[in-house]
Amino acid sequence: MSKSIKKRVDDLPTRNLTTFSLNALDNIVPGKWENLVGWDNTIKTITRESDPAILDLVSRRDCACF
Repeated sequence: MSKSIKKRVDDLPTRNLTTFSLNALDNIVPGKWENLVGWDNTIKTITRESDPAILDLVSRRDCACF
């Protein structure tokens, strides 16, 4: 059985060659790269939402607002 998307996002590395390279590149050519790790953190950052009830709805994909 394959992993769920939530599990895959939660398992993303915080420090590896790719993240170091992207961070270095972002310092050389300033941009908006941010290492999003974790399902909840990703949802908060992308939606810019702070209400726990709405975040829970989005996390469970019960929200028909997209």
